[in-house]
Amino acid sequence: MKISASRTLVVIAGIFFAMGGAHAAWTSSISGVVTEIRFHTPDVGGAPTIMFAISNMPSTGCSNNNSFALSPANVSDPQMMRTFIAALMTARVSGQPVTVGYDSGASCDPSGMPRIYSIVL
Repeated sequence: MKISASRTLVVIAGIFFAMGGAHAAWTSSISGVVTEIRFHTPDVGGAPTIMFAISNMPSTGCSNNNSFALSPANVSDPQMMRTFIAALMTARVSGQPVTVGYDSGASCDPSGMPRIYSIVL
């Protein structure tokens, strides 16, 4: 079952990028246990942001390397956003490590955190 879910997430992420959802290159992957998930309400006229951290956060070209960011600025499809959130919550509750695909350069969310491109359980 885990393999099926992982493959599904990877396929969904691939479809998302083929549809033009990515803003930069997926250049790195890192694995770790989800240590934190934060949900931030939007500013007036803004969009909500979900920030999460794993036990092995990478150093990137972004100004804030304490968390990864999921927001409409980097995940424009609402269903994909829900899929990412479900994967993160499943990993957090189960303690299962995740592998996060991200841009290790300076492709950052407007909040200064690294953009992500995939989450694999």
